[in-house]
Amino acid sequence: MKKLLIFSALCLFVVIADAQGTFTKRHGFRAMGTLTPGVFTSNASTALYFSGNWDYYFNEHISMTGEGHVFLSNLTGNSNITSYHSVLWGMNYHFLENTQLDPFIGMQPGFGFVNGLRIFGNTPNAFETVPLITFSAGTNFYVGSIFHFFVNVRYLQGQSLSATDYKLSLSEFRFMGGLGWNLGVKNK
Repeated sequence: MKKLLIFSALCLFVVIADAQGTFTKRHGFRAMGTLTPGVFTSNASTALYFSGNWDYYFNEHISMTGEGHVFLSNLTGNSNITSYHSVLWGMNYHFLENTQLDPFIGMQPGFGFVNGLRIFGNTPNAFETVPLITFSAGTNFYVGSIFHFFVNVRYLQGQSLSATDYKLSLSEFRFMGGLGWNLGVKNK
């Protein structure tokens, strides 16, 4: 029974993917949400985020992008950071035209919102807004005009100056992947 259900789901997936037809990125909008692990470069500690990302394509090569990361938990180390949310926006360059495979690179400035734990003196926990610069590389694979699969690696560069008792590097790699949705992508 289990094999029959899996086979039926795969057949349905193929039929839906084939029925979606071809796509074009021009004036298309794609969005996704996923759980994102992050690895800090300074002490190899890890964190977990819920991330949302969108892209609006001006043409086949250039897209405007926005991204938000909501801090969920420290997985290992970095106990001085109690939360680290971020908001980013910028541009991506997409290398290929009119193909299902869509490799890209991008750069996004933004802000990190950091809550830090202070242990020295009588100073309370602190909140700080930190400027960030990020670089990303990844690819989308468009199954049709309705959805796509994606993988993305992002490097964030920033430094907390006042949220903790000492300067703390917020530089980290974040890894994203999953299933995204396309809105307003027109068939050719």
